[in-house]
Amino acid sequence: MGKRKTMQSFNLESFGKNLEKKLRRNPEQLQQPIKNYKSERERDIHELIYTIKSERMFIYKNAHRHLKLALENATLALNLPMLLKDFHVTLKEFDALEASLNAELECLELQYSSDTSELLLPVNSVNTSQNTINENAITTAIASLSVNPVNTSVALSTASTSTSTPTNTTTTTTTTSNSLTKNNNSALVSKPKTRGVRSKPIDMNSSDDEEDDQKDDQDKDDSDEDNVDNTPPLDSNDSKPPSSKTKGISKTKTKGNVSTAITTTTTPITTTDSNIIGTTTTTDDITEESKVKERPPRIFPENCYVCKVTETPYWRRGTDNGVVVDLCNECGLYYMNKEKKERLSRQKHSIKNVLN
Repeated sequence: MGKRKTMQSFNLESFGKNLEKKLRRNPEQLQQPIKNYKSERERDIHELIYTIKSERMFIYKNAHRHLKLALENATLALNLPMLLKDFHVTLKEFDALEASLNAELECLELQYSSDTSELLLPVNSVNTSQNTINENAITTAIASLSVNPVNTSVALSTASTSTSTPTNTTTTTTTTSNSLTKNNNSALVSKPKTRGVRSKPIDMNSSDDEEDDQKDDQDKDDSDEDNVDNTPPLDSNDSKPPSSKTKGISKTKTKGNVSTAITTTTTPITTTDSNIIGTTTTTDDITEESKVKERPPRIFPENCYVCKVTETPYWRRGTDNGVVVDLCNECGLYYMNKEKKERLSRQKHSIKNVLN
């Protein structure tokens, strides 16, 4: 028997392009039905739908040809999954576009119905009867406001319930002077501020306890700088309401052995009455020496200890018989690598001695 002839290998990309050209020459276009379109947009939508259908048929035929080629030649089957994936993506896009066009076409058909010559309302429109009811309710509410300007809640309730006539109700919200004073007092009086572990408010009657509490606050502020309230101290000339409570601690620090001044000013809580309960203001000036570790100034050596170079991008330090000396960058790197090699050689010799 004779030998089986081997099939020639085809280039899949070139074959696909040639197939596309052949199909483009004689495409199987769908027959569009003759229809009297009522608008240009409706005609455009129908044309787009028919072109989508013809493109979908072309993709199906192209995929069928590629499958046949992959079955005949195994080398072409390597690119088949990628091609089928691309076909699937394009078909999904066509389906989404066709669905949107069909939805738009349905909306146009609803607007131009064949039964009546009048245009139908769109889906999002509101009923006219409901609009008239709301307008009547709003007009009645405005009329009730013009007659009885106090009964605002009644007018708003009539507008919400959409009634034709306003109801004569006498339930109105009135505010008396006592309630106003209570509200003002409750709004202006502030709660005592607690700091640290202390849970009791500041006692207004005893001044000794207040001074002790202030000293404790100063000690806590020295230990924790995050809790410091950096507000300026109160001035005697400033006019502030008696109900306000301000607690400010001004703290200034400088570097070096310089004394720091800490000023604490506290104004206690008072009521809104004209008779002010005792207000005490204490100012303690505490001076203490602050010890701040400053970075020593950078000193540049005169020259290198080995090569006597005066300028180098980076100065290094080494030891010569226990004495610290200044080295330039090149000399420092040289002796550092040399010391590293000597250390590694000593380690190797020690390992050999242990093994032997």
